[in-house]
Amino acid sequence: MKIMEGTVAAKVCAAMPVWLLIADKDMRIIYRNKAAINLLGRGKVYKTRLGEALNCINSTEGCGLSHECGHCPVRNSAKKVFKGGAVERSRVTVSVADKRMKTTREVPMLLTASPIKLLGKELCLLALEDISEITELRAILPICASCKKIRNGKDYWERVETYIHNHIADVEFSNGLCPECFSKAYKDGKPPEIN
Repeated sequence: MKIMEGTVAAKVCAAMPVWLLIADKDMRIIYRNKAAINLLGRGKVYKTRLGEALNCINSTEGCGLSHECGHCPVRNSAKKVFKGGAVERSRVTVSVADKRMKTTREVPMLLTASPIKLLGKELCLLALEDISEITELRAILPICASCKKIRNGKDYWERVETYIHNHIADVEFSNGLCPECFSKAYKDGKPPEIN
């Protein structure tokens, strides 16, 4: 079904680098943008359930039919949208099967599910953004084996707290002592003398 072909909305959706899909309540795809076409291929996917189109490892019996489908973050986000109409945004991991290579890979994604009404039908707009590169970059941190400072991208060594505060939003720190450091600092439960 080419519901938006030629419209301004279609042109905007086509230009977006994230995978945009519109699905019905049964998780059948009724629209996909160019980024999603690159992901899913040019073959026929309209009216195909999302898990089957994405080669979800749990869709061998059919998308929505496996016991594991009840735990599917994409399906559950869409269900919440259809129940309450609120936008759902979450970081998820999607397990995708490569049938040619007979392998499975875990893909970290940022998922946004939003209600949308088209042609009188209640539908769900799904935006799936592959964040594996960002996740991988954040997972590799050059840290000093002695003082535990982290080297940033400008070859400057900064405290762990400073690095995290500068690179991860909404992080606050509180100070305390682990039992080992407490026993070193306060031998016999007494604070060290200050001269």
